[in-house]
Amino acid sequence: MRLFLHQLRAEQVLFWRNREAAFFIFVFPLMLYLLLGALYGEEIDGIPSSDVLLAGLLGYGAANTSFGGLAILLVVRREAGILKRLRSTPLPAWAYLGASLVSILIVFAVQTVALFALGWAAYGASGPRRFVRGIDVNGRRIAMARRAAARLGIGNVTYTEGDALDFKGDGEVAAAYMLDIVHHIP
Repeated sequence: MRLFLHQLRAEQVLFWRNREAAFFIFVFPLMLYLLLGALYGEEIDGIPSSDVLLAGLLGYGAANTSFGGLAILLVVRREAGILKRLRSTPLPAWAYLGASLVSILIVFAVQTVALFALGWAAYGASGPRRFVRGIDVNGRRIAMARRAAARLGIGNVTYTEGDALDFKGDGEVAAAYMLDIVHHIP
């Protein structure tokens, strides 16, 4: 665990000292939010534009952080021979990969908090108020999701056991997340 924490600290230092990574992965979505928030009017399809932009840029931040922060980073380190050199050290592979993943998750979490704070301070964004429905064929995962939502105090979600193909869309739904859609592909 000490090696993991040491590597996690090293990954964070490497990320924040890399000006390009810190700017394009962390700061760019914040700047984009400021720019687009200033350009759009009060509402987009009846929803406050600040909330729509916040949701969109959270998705953009997740994709940008995971791809730019992790995928490209690992390829660059492999091409530079850094990963081969790491194999000759006492650092286990699980500690290196785990620290890299957790480091990127920390960056995304900080970016998410910064986006919400910026949205609230600059545009009065209130965050998600719409209804989200979760559907899964696995009852155990549904029960786990219900417990997590109750523990976090999230009231605008409901979870039902069933197949996504049977979903009729009775009412307005703001988000759909289908983890096991792959089992429907022949």
